[in-house]
Amino acid sequence: MAEFFAELKRRQIFRVAAAYAVVAWFLLQLVNNLTEALRLPDWAGALVVILIVVGFPIVLLFCWIQHLPADGATRQTKTNKLDWLLVGGLAAFVLLIDYQ
Repeated sequence: MAEFFAELKRRQIFRVAAAYAVVAWFLLQLVNNLTEALRLPDWAGALVVILIVVGFPIVLLFCWIQHLPADGATRQTKTNKLDWLLVGGLAAFVLLIDYQ
């Protein structure tokens, strides 16, 4: 199981999932605030949630495919500033959800 998580980390799946969660939260907040002002139908919010849920595995699949090594070689990645920024964004997301 540790090898699987190491492979996910190497292919940057966690980074993509965190970025997707932050963008999805932003879109949900935007739709929630603009639904009444734009007089959108009641099902508009549900449609956005469904699209976000359906899009999540598709985005992860594309990320996995993109990071396939061409020659079968493995490479090492290091933690950089973007990783820490995404971790901070995810932590802020969790704290805001907890606060609400």
